[in-house]
Amino acid sequence: MHIAAATGTPVIILMAHHPMFNCYIPPGERHRVVHARAITDITSDEVYGVTRAVFTAERMASLFSN
Repeated sequence: MHIAAATGTPVIILMAHHPMFNCYIPPGERHRVVHARAITDITSDEVYGVTRAVFTAERMASLFSN
């Protein structure tokens, strides 16, 4: 996660909620966190939706940056 974020790759992070939640998340707006009380409560539909939104945003940004 941190190496991908450091190289500029968008990251989707799956986490169980934790009191120190924010200290594990890489800085930047390109990263998304999917969290729930327990990691097993995260559904594949939630992850798919977030991943699709990140890829769509990245694709749109690349189209308009040229």
